[in-house]
Amino acid sequence: MLDRRDFLRTVVGGGLASILKFDIAGDIHEGNRPVSIQALSFLKEEIFPANSQPWLRRFFSEEALDWAVGNGFYAYCIYTERTSEIKLIHGTLMNPSVMADWTRERNAFAPYIEKYHPRSFKETLFYLDLYPHKPEEIIGGFHAGRSTAAGVIESMLKDTRGILLWHHQLEDMINLFVRDRTEIMALRKGINAKRPEAIEFLTQIHIEKNLTLLDFIQNRMIRGYTRYPNVTGASVLYGLLK
Repeated sequence: MLDRRDFLRTVVGGGLASILKFDIAGDIHEGNRPVSIQALSFLKEEIFPANSQPWLRRFFSEEALDWAVGNGFYAYCIYTERTSEIKLIHGTLMNPSVMADWTRERNAFAPYIEKYHPRSFKETLFYLDLYPHKPEEIIGGFHAGRSTAAGVIESMLKDTRGILLWHHQLEDMINLFVRDRTEIMALRKGINAKRPEAIEFLTQIHIEKNLTLLDFIQNRMIRGYTRYPNVTGASVLYGLLK
């Protein structure tokens, strides 16, 4: 099983691995330099039946698409099509029950990027993986820890403005209390799957008098789970915007 550093070396490669050490200084914020409207014009958002586009099989596994087709799922895609080449920025296989919500939000990604206009690769990665959430709607509800332990854990989320988005952030938190890499990975998977034994583990760790690690994670994990950073999609988007 790859640990965080091996993952970055293997998936990202040396060039981007140095970028992804997650050491942004200061806040990520709205700036005053507009994103190129021409660049945004290349962005497309569509919802497809999972078996309707042959090119989807380049981005989703055969197993995932076959399962999606069998269950009537759709593919929500943000992509760019330039020089007849389709490059996927973000793709999600979605349940028909949430189709109405996503249909209302269709074509919202370009205005979202125009508003926050990320000015570095790391900002691009953050906003892409945060979408469709808006940081100003989230951060005001965070519990502010005051202990040393809470401060150390908080520092692990500085590059996502206190939001718990990615697997490696959750693993780093667990690593403060568990040393075995296999156990760390198992706990991360168990937490995301809401397995009782993993939840019980979190409730036993008090980072403040009235604040458990479970409380902290639930307050910061806005999706209810973590995932790998979408490095490939962010690379496509950043290349389009810069």
